[in-house]
Amino acid sequence: KLLLYSLSGNVTKPGVYELKMGTKLCDLIELGEPKKKPKAIYFGCFGGCMPHCEKVKLDPDDICGKECIHGAGSIIVVDEKHSIVDVAANIAKFYEFESCGKCTPCRIGSTRGMEVIDKIKDGVDQEKNVEVLRDLGETMVHGSLCAMGGMTPFPVISALNFFPKDFGLEK
Repeated sequence: KLLLYSLSGNVTKPGVYELKMGTKLCDLIELGEPKKKPKAIYFGCFGGCMPHCEKVKLDPDDICGKECIHGAGSIIVVDEKHSIVDVAANIAKFYEFESCGKCTPCRIGSTRGMEVIDKIKDGVDQEKNVEVLRDLGETMVHGSLCAMGGMTPFPVISALNFFPKDFGLEK
């Protein structure tokens, strides 16, 4: 089965590539000619992020087993030069703007989430603020009325799970 994958981020040849499902993720990234060594891969904005891994295949079962979502095939490469926290904050800022405001968990959670991410980036009480961020994420996942509100915390929480040091946590 052939699928279209949109490749962007820190690559010199972004574009749409048609590949067989099950192709190694690193093969797709090599087609895009990364600018520097990849650090993380975001699966679109909702799909979450994970560390770059040579063994991961472009297959929903393989990617979902890594706590991410395959989604529609959008792949964003983040290299070692970029902060995972900054990328997660940028995505969170987009969702904060996009919230329709109908339900409180999403309306307040996305705004409060940005405030907490900013505190973490500034080095303010990082452990406590990471705990607050996780609690906000849980509330949004289980309390939002639509999928957007429920998925909004996913890119930040997956980044936090895989890159705790970037958030000021020793692990």
